[in-house]
Amino acid sequence: GGTRTELPRTGSVIWPRINEGFWGGQFSASVDQLDATDFPREGYLLGLNLRVEDVSPERGASYMARRAQVVGKQVASWGDHTVAAAFRIGEASDRLGLNQLFSLGGFMNLSGLQINQVLGTSLRYASLSYQNQILTLPNPLGRGVYAGLALESATMRGSSLGVDTNGWLSGLTAFLGAHTGIGPVYLGYGYAQGGNRLIYLFLGRPGL
Repeated sequence: GGTRTELPRTGSVIWPRINEGFWGGQFSASVDQLDATDFPREGYLLGLNLRVEDVSPERGASYMARRAQVVGKQVASWGDHTVAAAFRIGEASDRLGLNQLFSLGGFMNLSGLQINQVLGTSLRYASLSYQNQILTLPNPLGRGVYAGLALESATMRGSSLGVDTNGWLSGLTAFLGAHTGIGPVYLGYGYAQGGNRLIYLFLGRPGL
């Protein structure tokens, strides 16, 4: 007699095997003149990201997927008072994976919406924020505690999920932030047009 070796099998026999070939490239460039990564008080930032993928499916015609995004931020301060203006503009082709779509939702990304609540291929976002340093933290606890308010507005079109914003959505974010030894920490409240409200405890660096 012989021996029989059982090999692991994954996937479902119901679905056919799909073979696709693709190549892709990405280009990123930025000019960062902010005086700090977290809670900056002076300076500006400009960034550009381009991504191109050529996909050759086993069945059907080949297609090119493109994604481009431009971001910017300008910050100015007077004493303990800081004002920042930021924007994001994104354009992409229709045939993109969900992980490549632009998104709205989450802290400082129309904070009243759930993370990735709105996905699409054409994004316009702008914010105007104010923050004030209300406490100074001693080393090694961190640098400071800040209170802030942000006005946000955004529009999204070309959603592959059939959910566009149908024009511009406005939002308001109020937050307390602390520059700590483990990074920035935020306690915030977000409101977005349409009655969307969320409370945040956010650890990390929010987007522009």
